[in-house]
Amino acid sequence: MSYTDRHGVQFLFLNIGHLLDHLFLLIYATAVITISLDPAFQLTFAQAIKELVGALPFEGGALDAVVEWADGLTEKGSYGFLLALSTASFVAFGAFSLPAGWLGDKWSKHGMMTVFFIGIGTASVMTGFANGPYQVAGGLLIIGVFAAIYHPVGISMVAENAKSLGRELGINGVWGNFGVACAAVVSGFLTDHYGWRAAFIVPGVISILVGLAYLVFSRNAPEPQERQVHRCDAGTGQTRDLRRAVGVGTRHAYFQFDDELPSEAVHRTVGRPGWQRVRGGILGVWRVCRCLHGPGHDGASVGQISPETDLHY
Repeated sequence: MSYTDRHGVQFLFLNIGHLLDHLFLLIYATAVITISLDPAFQLTFAQAIKELVGALPFEGGALDAVVEWADGLTEKGSYGFLLALSTASFVAFGAFSLPAGWLGDKWSKHGMMTVFFIGIGTASVMTGFANGPYQVAGGLLIIGVFAAIYHPVGISMVAENAKSLGRELGINGVWGNFGVACAAVVSGFLTDHYGWRAAFIVPGVISILVGLAYLVFSRNAPEPQERQVHRCDAGTGQTRDLRRAVGVGTRHAYFQFDDELPSEAVHRTVGRPGWQRVRGGILGVWRVCRCLHGPGHDGASVGQISPETDLHY
């Protein structure tokens, strides 16, 4: 794989996108440990539930029961509540894959990849400037929405442009897994040396720059074409040999089972209906071989075959 030609450069962009996709989804899992120590993010499940109930335009009844239940929850720490804020991000990561793939097909795959790079980078920078847990939750939700773009669009572009499909999909998968592996290291380093906000802002800026570079690169690039599926020619020698082997084998198996096995023993073992299904299955395979053989057969029907029937294979 050469990264100097146009195909290689696009493949490199798609690999970087896969790395960033998984990296952004796991930044929070590392940074949340430090975020939970920030006084502005000291919030528990009980406090969050009470704030939600208080913001509703009605009161009484079931809401009072919810408040009483929240009073019984532990007030220790905020790590558990903050960790739960990432749930919406992962839900969006799955839910928005379908519209992302549809837009890639109907609009532009290149355009969607540009939106992915710039969008997820911007969302990460916004999350880095959050001043409270709910702003973090909103930022993570937007990250999940843009992260959903890559797999239906990016991987389809890898497949449609691949010169060696299995190899290039494998390489692309390695880059994605490398993003998972790097998330803890990169986030941990930035958080430890520059604070948790840097863990979101620095990768976000890098993604935006990559998106701008991809925008320039793909400005005049044609849309990826659907990969053509290569089918076997029914008239090739290898296909004829396969039909001959299957057809002759099933023909002799049918008559060997039908003539040589004692009918009472077979019926006691598998039952008369079971033996009829076995015979029907063998005849079905033979019938498929006859259909594949195409014109030029001797006209014998399945009901007329015998061990001496010439199948013209």
